[in-house]
Amino acid sequence: MHSKTLRRTELLALLDMDEELLGLLEREEIICVTPGDCYSEEDAEAARLARTLVKDLDVNLPGVEVILEMRKNMIEMQRQFRQILEELSQRMRC
Repeated sequence: MHSKTLRRTELLALLDMDEELLGLLEREEIICVTPGDCYSEEDAEAARLARTLVKDLDVNLPGVEVILEMRKNMIEMQRQFRQILEELSQRMRC
């Protein structure tokens, strides 16, 4: 599966984000830019959430990092839980 990437200018326009915040997110390694100046869908979503946390909720960058890491862990736990439920469901059908 090929995930879509966004160029820097597209991401800035899409999120109505300023260059300064995007640069801070990159320097803090909250998001990563590819050599072609593109961002993955995952990084674009992290930038969107970071923008909301910083601009709307006044969360500092260390707080953003913690929140995004917790979100990532919760998503992974949900995936694992769905997988376990699917395996149990298959066993019960046999």
